[in-house]
Amino acid sequence: MKRSRNRLALALFLELILCTPGCQEESTPEGTPGDVGGDTSPDADLQTDPQADQPRPVCEPLTNLDCIEIQRGETAYHRWLVDYPTLQFDDEGTLRTVVPLADLVDEEVAADPDAWRYQVYGTDGFTFGGFATWTNMLNGYIELTTRKVVFDPSQELPRSYRVKDAYLIVLSPAS
Repeated sequence: MKRSRNRLALALFLELILCTPGCQEESTPEGTPGDVGGDTSPDADLQTDPQADQPRPVCEPLTNLDCIEIQRGETAYHRWLVDYPTLQFDDEGTLRTVVPLADLVDEEVAADPDAWRYQVYGTDGFTFGGFATWTNMLNGYIELTTRKVVFDPSQELPRSYRVKDAYLIVLSPAS
């Protein structure tokens, strides 16, 4: 315990000595970790996990199965799937731990989610033919660990609406 306190004190001391005037202002992130924005700080490659208070890597949806990107126009929102409540979904006899797709599209992304249509893309470039409505999204799920997107059978969507390893949800105006 004493050793780690000594290391922390030494690190803080070195930071104070080596820090040039104004470097503390430069290292202040522009916004909250995970928010949209241009974080150009030296710590831009880390975000804080609100549940564990541990730094975690930046959400890279093409390579990290724990996060997904939601894009509306030129604005990208990154979501960590582990930050959302899960449920068990029976997918044709296979029980999957999933997050409802609708939970990912909060008010920050779309104040009126019915005004948008949704397209889900997999890392292999696959997307379903057509667009999902908000009603579909309310009945759609993304599996933890695989990011497989499935919809409730009541939606009567073709099997082509199942996307494996989804990394991106794109919103476009419904009208």
